[in-house]
Amino acid sequence: MSSENTELNSSLKNIKAYGQLLIENLRLVSTEKTTILLSSAALAAILGLIIVIAFFFVSMAVVLLLAKWMPLMYSSLAIGGFFLLMGLLLFLMRERIIVDPSRKKPRRIMGKSCWHQKLRMIIISIYDCLCKEIIIHGKDILLKKYGIEGP
Repeated sequence: MSSENTELNSSLKNIKAYGQLLIENLRLVSTEKTTILLSSAALAAILGLIIVIAFFFVSMAVVLLLAKWMPLMYSSLAIGGFFLLMGLLLFLMRERIIVDPSRKKPRRIMGKSCWHQKLRMIIISIYDCLCKEIIIHGKDILLKKYGIEGP
């Protein structure tokens, strides 16, 4: 009876160690995914700043180009009106252009498998671990019960 208890205790220790390894793996994977997400956000911010600066200089060049055919004030107002129109279009189409892609992006970063598929894989792994422990220790118990020396 005591050998069965020690075998059960060793199986429980193995399951506990396996659970701790799964938690550590989850922590490391989440750290990796967070790093990828933050680096993507930093890159987007830097590129956004560069694009804003480029738009400023391009718009100034267009204003000066239009100033050849109309007064400088009117060409500045025309370019300002163009940017206001673009801002209005962006505001009206914000759901399609900005919100929907931002909902889909985290799924691409985090992976396409759902939480229930990952939970299923964890349960299957624990079940396999338990079955191996039971088969190994069960064989040893039968060998001892019938007085047969194991390999």
